[in-house]
Amino acid sequence: KFDHSTAIAAALAYMCLHQGDRVGLGLFDQEVRTQVKRSSQRDQWRAIVGALSGEPVEGRAQIGRSIDQMLARVTNRALFVIVSDFLMPTEELRSAIARLAHRGHDAMLVQTLDRQELRFDLDAPARFDGLEAEAAIETDPRAVREAYLEILREHVEKVDRIARSFGADAVVCD
Repeated sequence: KFDHSTAIAAALAYMCLHQGDRVGLGLFDQEVRTQVKRSSQRDQWRAIVGALSGEPVEGRAQIGRSIDQMLARVTNRALFVIVSDFLMPTEELRSAIARLAHRGHDAMLVQTLDRQELRFDLDAPARFDGLEAEAAIETDPRAVREAYLEILREHVEKVDRIARSFGADAVVCD
């Protein structure tokens, strides 16, 4: 998912730079790890790709803390394109997007999910390792498929509703 997210971010940056827009970047997990200041200069895309190709973020994202760190650095109105799986408590997301909107910024949420997360079409019993510090569990995917897909569908819909409630756009990419 990280590779897909970085490709999406690089493509969006490229398009915006070719429109003459200023583009910046903030990579975060528990906090902002890397930042590229906004610019429309010719070498900006190279700086963004360089930052994206650095070491990947790890652990559970702290979107609220990271948004606060970015807001402290951005003084004029901007469009924040947030690329994430958004597999976090939706109240954290709602609070972060509310702070962006309150400060007059626009937002676009790009939710990157693996196709296997969206379909969960596994047939054999398997070990599932928690990606964000959760313990591993052994289970038969067929036994939990229906409940899992319903929970994920509800979560994706909540992310979309949160975005729309603040006038933002949301899209799911797999």
